[in-house]
Amino acid sequence: MMNQFMLTIPKELIEAARIDGASEIGIFFKIVLPQMGSAISALAIFTFSWSWEEFLWPLIITNSDRVRTLPVGLQYFSEQYGVNIHWQMSGAFVAILPVLIMFFILQKQFVEGIALTGMKG
Repeated sequence: MMNQFMLTIPKELIEAARIDGASEIGIFFKIVLPQMGSAISALAIFTFSWSWEEFLWPLIITNSDRVRTLPVGLQYFSEQYGVNIHWQMSGAFVAILPVLIMFFILQKQFVEGIALTGMKG
């Protein structure tokens, strides 16, 4: 995703910065990075969401109830209390709430990052 977004940055802009005497690090931090704000926020949302919903790795490495993640805890909860769907749904809502809050805060940047990814300018 980041590669596709970086390909949309005009090469003329980078060449103009080189002609003006900017170093490669200066070009990256002063020209490329400010234009990538929406793509970085979209990537942050994806990464946070994937990490938050991780199930298999925490299931393998945890051995006590105190350090389990929410998805693993919800699975143990459903095994322990059976068919109490309303409790499971409320637990799932609590588990997804941080992802929803992050999405609503960064919604504009997320939509821009997805819409502009892959477009050739």
